[in-house]
Amino acid sequence: MRQRTTIRSHPSSLAYRLADRVAVSQQPDACQLVLAYPLKVLQLHPYWRPVFQRLDGEEFVPLPEILQLQGKVAPLQAEIMLSDLARRGFLEQKGQPALEQLPLVSIIIPVYNRPLEIRDCLE
Repeated sequence: MRQRTTIRSHPSSLAYRLADRVAVSQQPDACQLVLAYPLKVLQLHPYWRPVFQRLDGEEFVPLPEILQLQGKVAPLQAEIMLSDLARRGFLEQKGQPALEQLPLVSIIIPVYNRPLEIRDCLE
């Protein structure tokens, strides 16, 4: 059975801002992010508007402040969405999320009856 590892950040470890090539287009019924190159447009629900207005600056905005601006989505879901937007080039991310539980790892050392090589691998 595979053990699931979840990602959860320390509240002060992550911060975000809009990438240089991204503009925020405020529509009455939506919030749009426009990535200049490669050209991509992403339409978000209007309740994200205060978040992206705040991210539209030079300074990185800490995750707890973003979560206060956006109270309609669970914190973990908001963090996953922001990390995905950073991966897709819409945001810049400072810091890395930490693993809540370390994954189990197996290491296979392909040696048989070679004690010196086993000792070298283990050291």
